[in-house]
Amino acid sequence: MHIYNVAQETDRDRPSLVQLVWSSDGLKAALLINKYAHAVFDFDARRGYCRTGFPPTDPNWTDFDHSWDDVAVELFR
Repeated sequence: MHIYNVAQETDRDRPSLVQLVWSSDGLKAALLINKYAHAVFDFDARRGYCRTGFPPTDPNWTDFDHSWDDVAVELFR
């Protein structure tokens, strides 16, 4: 999944904290940059979420697109 275009980031010259967080069941992962969720992948549901919604998904893998939905963050609560 596409996360962001660095040229559009206003603080690109500053270091960032990047974290990959896994759910307790090991079936979901989230990419956090500076404690802000940029992408979530739910392997069990075969669904990925990213704030850019890009690229198009593979229809052989899932029927969902990559559009962001705040419910993705709830998968970790």
